[in-house]
Amino acid sequence: MKGLLLIALLVFVSLCYAEDKVDLSKLKVKDLKQMLADRGVQCIGCSEKSHLIQKVEESLDLPIIERKEEKREPAAKNPEDKPLDTDEILKMFKNQEQEKKKNQEKLEELMRNNPQFAKAFSEAKMKENLKTEFSKKAKKTEADLKEEKIEL
Repeated sequence: MKGLLLIALLVFVSLCYAEDKVDLSKLKVKDLKQMLADRGVQCIGCSEKSHLIQKVEESLDLPIIERKEEKREPAAKNPEDKPLDTDEILKMFKNQEQEKKKNQEKLEELMRNNPQFAKAFSEAKMKENLKTEFSKKAKKTEADLKEEKIEL
């Protein structure tokens, strides 16, 4: 009787194993990689799907590692994150314009009171303008060349 029970148990286990067996070659690479990751296995140098399948087959006996998912709390709302109305936006632009005007006045005063600074600033500004102008000409030349190629 015990022998019959043991045989039935073996048949049951083999049937369960046969049902659980999956054709790994039909799985996507992404799924194979996930199976490895679930078991904490890395497949370094696996460049082919066959390498992944082999590694999964080798690691099927390993337990699946449970990972605790980190719950992210939504960012706390900042009271300053309220939508701005038109008047507030206009006020911000006006303040920026006033700040720009003050900075321009300070720069002009510095240039009047310090000739060396004025000369250095002028040279730097001139170089910047030349770079901008050269860049524009280069882009224009490229555009001209493209047009010429189209016309040919």
